[in-house]
Formats: sequence, structure tokens, C-alpha cells
Amino acid sequence: VHNIGKSTFTVHMKGAFEMILGRCTTMLDSQGNEMPLTADRHAELNAAAKQLASEGKRVLSVARLELDLHNYPNDYNFDANNVNFPIDGLCLLALFGLEDPPRPGVKEAIEQCRSAGIRVFMVTGDHPETAVAISREITLI
Repeated sequence: VHNIGKSTFTVHMKGAFEMILGRCTTMLDSQGNEMPLTADRHAELNAAAKQLASEGKRVLSVARLELDLHNYPNDYNFDANNVNFPIDGLCLLALFGLEDPPRPGVKEAIEQCRSAGIRVFMVTGDHPETAVAISREITLI
């Protein structure tokens, strides 16, 4: 939650695309105008996210929500540990892909393990499309 030279606070949130999108009801268009997040726009955004993930990118989003001054005055005590402010009804600001390449030597280490008869598995919290793309890049599949 930030108060950047204004008389109101703004909640900013970033994280995994699907988690942020689920908290948004509006989005900014290319001219910076807020517009409803319709089912068609959801589908377009999900397709864009899937494309980025299939390229091996981690898909992230950022969103915001301007808080009502009557409910959240300048002296309001925000508590991020026991959230006492809205975290839904946000406006989606951006969707982007972050490339996080495998560390040097990963392909070679996998090949050495296989040569020694070791089966190699990948455990990840990444989006399934991202995991498949990275697995291909490191010759795991």
C-alpha cells in the first residue's frame, strides 16, 4: 500500500499471472483507460500468458486498487500480516514474461546422471507450460 504524493492510498500487487488475474475486475487499455475485464479479455490474456509460458518464461502481472479516502484515511494503520484492506477488485496493469535461464552446467549434469543410471525428475512451482519449455531446453524431456 502506497501513498505517493496523493491524498489517497493505492494497493499495488504483483505475482503469478493467474493469481493476480483472479483478483482483478478491470484492466488498463493501451491508452491507460480503465475498462471492464470481460470474458473475451480474460481469454485474450490467458492466451498471451500461455504463449509466454510456452517460451519458457515466468508469467507475472501487476495490478492496483485506489482506496476510498473515507474508509482508509491518511492515518489508517495498514497491516499486511493480518490484511485489513481490500485485495480484490483490482485493476490489471500489466502482464509480462520474465526469462530465467537455466544455470550453466545443468544440461551436462543431467547427462552425467543419466549416464550413471540415475533417473532425473524436475519438481517446480512454475506454470506447467513453463516447466515443459524449460524441460525441453535442458534436455530433460
